[in-house]
Amino acid sequence: MVKTVDVILGKKWDILIILDACRYDVFKELFGKTFKVEKAVTEGTCTIEWFYKTFTVNNVVWKDVIYISGSPYIGRHTVKHDNMEYNPLRHFANVVEVWKYAFTRIGYAYTVNPFHVMKQLFIQNRLHRDKKFIVHFMQPHAPYPMCYPLQKYFTMNMSSPDFKLWEALRNNEVDRELVIRCYKQNLLWVMGFVFTILNLFRGKKIVITSDHAECFGENGVVNHPCYRHDVEPLKTVPLVVIP
Repeated sequence: MVKTVDVILGKKWDILIILDACRYDVFKELFGKTFKVEKAVTEGTCTIEWFYKTFTVNNVVWKDVIYISGSPYIGRHTVKHDNMEYNPLRHFANVVEVWKYAFTRIGYAYTVNPFHVMKQLFIQNRLHRDKKFIVHFMQPHAPYPMCYPLQKYFTMNMSSPDFKLWEALRNNEVDRELVIRCYKQNLLWVMGFVFTILNLFRGKKIVITSDHAECFGENGVVNHPCYRHDVEPLKTVPLVVIP
């Protein structure tokens, strides 16, 4: 099975799109007729682990790459977690912290608006025609702004606006199928912006993948804790290569 780290470090892309917490099986179900979707193995089962093992461990220094980030774990600051430490700004020409200004109320939840992530790609491309881009969308990661029945489980906490949802799912307070339906809805929402990118950047080599997947109770696991490579649905993500 292909490893996402090999595709990323191979750097045979102009734009690398990261869909945060995107499961392979769900992406394949929804977009398997649109794309050739490969099953890939990620380096981490949370964003912090993925970034550290992909870029820091491999001593990546790409001055021709701009990272456009919808994730608060990837910015112009140092992140420390257990025995991992990294600063994304050391690896790229620039890190654009979209999450700092785009975390806002949409529908029934606070989340990073994917429109602003997409818009920043357009801006940076105009300013830096010679650069490659990593575009990190927060979705389909919870919260789910279009999901009215789950709104009481979402908070305004930028680093973990969905922690109440996972506690409720773990305690069987919410229906698992409802959570999965809302997750799919969130993926469909963000893919609307991805399709806009694909249309406007025709001729560019674009890769779509994820940092890690999501669990809805498999092996007793919910959400996406770090270091859980024993949980197959959590470490397998979609990989789409658009030549």
